[in-house]
Amino acid sequence: MTVVNVSWYLCGLFAVALIVSSAIAGFGKVYYRLYRPRAGGARIWEDGEKLCVRLSSWRPLYTGAIVAGALAFAGVFIVDCGRGSNSFMPVMLTAWTVIIGGGLMAYLYHHFRLGPDGCDVVIGTFGNHVTILGTQGRKETIVVPREKVISIEVEKIEKRDSDGDVSYRYVPIVAFADKAGSTQRERLVEWCNESRTEELAAWLRERLRIEPANKDASPTTTVEPL
Repeated sequence: MTVVNVSWYLCGLFAVALIVSSAIAGFGKVYYRLYRPRAGGARIWEDGEKLCVRLSSWRPLYTGAIVAGALAFAGVFIVDCGRGSNSFMPVMLTAWTVIIGGGLMAYLYHHFRLGPDGCDVVIGTFGNHVTILGTQGRKETIVVPREKVISIEVEKIEKRDSDGDVSYRYVPIVAFADKAGSTQRERLVEWCNESRTEELAAWLRERLRIEPANKDASPTTTVEPL
């Protein structure tokens, strides 16, 4: 088989990888709608002493699929550069090894990044405290006694770009009293799905035994530039 035909074959691989990536993303959305996970889809695990919450909405499977698709696309140009060989099987075996191996490594890397060392919020089972890790611009970890947590709120953020187009983000916020008695508000994450954010806030209230300030109230809106 000629190098040109091999290049066309790799183009087909790229198309297949793109289709599979889109199918995985679509399946994820359908699965979420049919089998709604707790806490708005946040990753949660417990080790007996603490409950850890990871708020990233991006899944390791998505990362692996995208990396595999990118490697398939790059393979087209790599084969074009190696026009000195017409051997089909070695090229295909190498291509599949790189594509599948790269996608698997990306999946595993992301998966282990979401382990206990990568959580955003820690709820102590026995220590009776809430730990908010250094995300959302925080430079240090914040530890709050449970009894100092006042409320879990959802803030709606309106963002306008230079063309005047508007987009919205939804932010769960922990409001608590500091040592001086002042109320502090810390953002946990920004999501674009309001229902997921409300589910996360409701789950946190349940775990911390906090009643919503106003069950019928809409999220407060803050305007921010993009």
